[in-house]
Amino acid sequence: MRTLLTRQRAATAAVLIASVAVLAACGEKKDSADPSASPSAGPAISAGAVLISDGTAVVRIGDQKVTFPTTVKDAAWSPDGSRIAFVDGDGNISTSRPDGSARVVLTKAKAGFTRSEPTWFGYRVLFTETDGKGVARLLQTGANGSAVSYSKDVVTPAYLGPDLPETGASQANAVISAELVGETAEVAYVAKTAKSTDVWVIDVNQREPYGVKIAAGTDPALSPDGKQVAYVARDGQVAVAKVEFGQNKPGKPRTITTGAQQPSHLVWSADGQRVAYSTPTGIESVAATGGDKQAVSSTPGVAAYLPVARDKVARVTGTDPVATAIAASKLRYPTMKQYMPSEADAPANGVVLASAAKPEYALVAAQLAWAAHGPMLLTSGASLDAPVEAELKRLFGTIDKSYGDNGPTVYLVGGEDVLSAPTAQALKKLGFRPERITGADPIAVAASAAKAVRYIDSVLVVDGKDPKLAAAVAGVAQPGGLIFTDGGTLPAASKAALQAVYEGAEVYVIGSAAQQALAGGWPGKSSKTTVTKIDAEGDSAMSALAQLSGSPRLAVVADPAAPLEVAIAVSLAHSFNGQAVFAGPSGVDDKTKEWLVNTAGSIDTVYVVGAGASADAEAAIATAVSGPLGYTH
Repeated sequence: MRTLLTRQRAATAAVLIASVAVLAACGEKKDSADPSASPSAGPAISAGAVLISDGTAVVRIGDQKVTFPTTVKDAAWSPDGSRIAFVDGDGNISTSRPDGSARVVLTKAKAGFTRSEPTWFGYRVLFTETDGKGVARLLQTGANGSAVSYSKDVVTPAYLGPDLPETGASQANAVISAELVGETAEVAYVAKTAKSTDVWVIDVNQREPYGVKIAAGTDPALSPDGKQVAYVARDGQVAVAKVEFGQNKPGKPRTITTGAQQPSHLVWSADGQRVAYSTPTGIESVAATGGDKQAVSSTPGVAAYLPVARDKVARVTGTDPVATAIAASKLRYPTMKQYMPSEADAPANGVVLASAAKPEYALVAAQLAWAAHGPMLLTSGASLDAPVEAELKRLFGTIDKSYGDNGPTVYLVGGEDVLSAPTAQALKKLGFRPERITGADPIAVAASAAKAVRYIDSVLVVDGKDPKLAAAVAGVAQPGGLIFTDGGTLPAASKAALQAVYEGAEVYVIGSAAQQALAGGWPGKSSKTTVTKIDAEGDSAMSALAQLSGSPRLAVVADPAAPLEVAIAVSLAHSFNGQAVFAGPSGVDDKTKEWLVNTAGSIDTVYVVGAGASADAEAAIATAVSGPLGYTH
């Protein structure tokens, strides 16, 4: 019941908006844990190991028995095994390490409601909530305690598909595969109507999610490859059907059990060869092709199989910052033979260009890269370096000159003294559309960049004279407009940028200096614009802001003392819907480790930019996010 295939795109900038409110208002509770300890401390756990939860505080993992600080029901592994999600003793959805430590409570108790069957879905955890009248709804929450990017917690019919029954869903499953580009996502769930109870499978990666009704039944579970769904058929036995989108009729199901007693809580083995299910007297499994029934447990409980996925850790380096930025670009964006505008996630649609000789502009360029839907590239000076020109040609291939003003945009961050006029002309000659983001100083350039991005969901205001805090703000899980104050003063350019903010946007004022600058608001502020103050100061600011971020799919690490590497890390993190974290030669601080441990269920990859972060820091971060199977380089 816990298996689906998803490489679900992370949310928009509202993750930051929602997570601030959740952490402030929802009473998120965390069990204490040593953030430097290994998530897989204790005896080794092999791939495919079965975890059994039975509603007591004792969880069985393979041959081990682990005592948790609370009772555990309906436990499910995260995609990399770094955490499990379960229903705790208070009836809340919680996650923790497999050893029971570092527990995070994701929901608040509600009298008369019961929650069940949590399952991982990218950066979210889906679960069923049933009210006192027996009406079930499929809900979602951020996997590390942050809220998700949707206006409601309910996974609505509009999200699951416009043509689907407008009823609550009683079950849903998600099996996550850690691929960074080329995303797909499927959900299997049960929809109840007055006439029937049916199993549906939804492809939610489409602009309008597409669904197919499999058959009448309950307890669906998608295979690890997403090509088959097992479920309890109307005759009370376990059946398996192929998932075939676009077919007029689904494939004919095959029954794989005979005489199974009240099977429920279906789950596929990690290799996709078997289907396990709970009965009133124990847990059994059967071959996915039918027959070969085996006992998994002689006592009742719910099974979950440790996935085979392992987290990935890699360095992104070059001979200098120019080469490192190109390496990050090649890591994220594929080669294009001929440019064609696209809304797809993989190809680049634009580029942000900054000068390595002017690092004070690089952070603004990094924040702008997400809007350009492309990489941030650096030149060594005011002109266009040959390797950068080669990377532009790789990214976009041949550009049809007939596109004219619709060619790919290259944002030049800084005036002609930063990136020369001949550089803009050279770009235009290559078929690009240069657009200059300029101003009298970095504060004005940041304001100009914020104004260039329309309809952004969040605006981040921070003191431009505090580089550590500014880097921390830029590195939060989702990007937004970055506006600087001049200490406790709001410069004219920043004031103009705020006046141009989309009226429904959320403005975050971070740190005491910025709060002082905006104490009186600004002329023309819309009544629909909400201002939220966040206290974050000094050396602890980066960790404090990391606690307010969402549940990213990856982490990108850089040395905070290297501004160009920080900018590359921020740009790369945003392009992957990830989180930039900071660690230098002295290592990574405990608050950041704690955040990484709590967020490990959604993180499958760590990139370390440059050589500033030590090998020990890299290992500590990798250990914090990985599961019992460890990580690969």
